Amino acid sequence: MDDPRSIAEVLHLAADSVARFDVVPDWVDAFYRDKDMRSTDEIAHIFERSPDTIRRRAEASAAEGYPLGIMVAGVWLLSLNRCLRWVQEHQGQHARLIVEDRIKENANLRLKPQTAPEIVPDAVMTAS
Repeated sequence: MDDPRSIAEVLHLAADSVARFDVVPDWVDAFYRDKDMRSTDEIAHIFERSPDTIRRRAEASAAEGYPLGIMVAGVWLLSLNRCLRWVQEHQGQHARLIVEDRIKENANLRLKPQTAPEIVPDAVMTAS
């Protein structure tokens, strides 16, 4: 293994392996692989801005070539990761840290998905 050609070959194989990994930075790049999608109202609450302000920022960012999300049927679906990066780039690291703290504080406000046993049919509810 001390042969430089052997080391180079191992490094080359490792680089090829890493290159094959599917990197998905946020939901805009791969819609279903990350839980990064937020509504305009959620982002507005997290960032303590009005939903109209968030929509304007989303439209401006899309026009600049770096969309914060996508518009579907007239509704913006935003990437939390991209919004955090936007805050850091435009308002600084301190502003981003404040928002991240607010996200942690408000994490329990998001509804947890219901599982099948928790969903009770209406017929059962009315029978009792």
